[in-house]
Amino acid sequence: GVWGGGSIFDDIFGFGRGGGRQRGPAPGSDVEVHITVPLKRILTGGEETVTYNRFEACPTCEGTRAKPGTEAKLCAECGGGGQKVFTIQQQGMTFQQVAVCPECQGQGTSIEEYCPDCDRRGSVEWETQMEINLPPGVEEGMALRVPGHGNLSPDPGAPPGDLIVVITTEEDKRFKRRGEHLHREIKLHIPDAVFGTKVDVPTLVGELKVKIPAGTQPGTTMRIPNEGLPGFRSGRRGDIYLNIQVEIPKKP
Repeated sequence: GVWGGGSIFDDIFGFGRGGGRQRGPAPGSDVEVHITVPLKRILTGGEETVTYNRFEACPTCEGTRAKPGTEAKLCAECGGGGQKVFTIQQQGMTFQQVAVCPECQGQGTSIEEYCPDCDRRGSVEWETQMEINLPPGVEEGMALRVPGHGNLSPDPGAPPGDLIVVITTEEDKRFKRRGEHLHREIKLHIPDAVFGTKVDVPTLVGELKVKIPAGTQPGTTMRIPNEGLPGFRSGRRGDIYLNIQVEIPKKP
């Protein structure tokens, strides 16, 4: 039939592949960057500097793609609209479809002399720095979206993409992070486990002296409440867990 596979519409308008409908200018692509954040910053939240590369408007041609001193003219094929109406006659019927102008590729302009500094793109890749505000308790692997700080769109008038910042917790020799809780291993000599002792335990803001009861068994877990990280959604502080290990000497 007229709409069957292999028809002329498949070749020109992309029917069956999602290319038939024009949805207006597309925004720029997103830029994803990964940053590593120390536990203390996750505790308090605050500003972190993000360095990344993105495509911005070419400073030479200001995004017009035309050589400075020259002008981009309206495309004679589509009159500057970036779209063209195609008329197809098939099996005694006439069809019309609006598609991207093949002459200007939807730009709406015709350029005789291109900008020498941006390779006809109208954009150049720059290293960019910006400050983002991390919320307290941001979770491992969480992606924060910063609207409008991604790549420039190739379509005139379309907004830029977004910056996606993925959070990774910096390794800390004191603790292992599990959600809002922190885990630390404590090694005791046999007499300290038998008779009890006091040990200095680091926290995120200082140090605590913790009493180890007499007769503490290997593998015992002790909890220090409210000294962990804040929950991202609840705001409640997690705990520090101490995993007690007893060192057995190789020679009695």
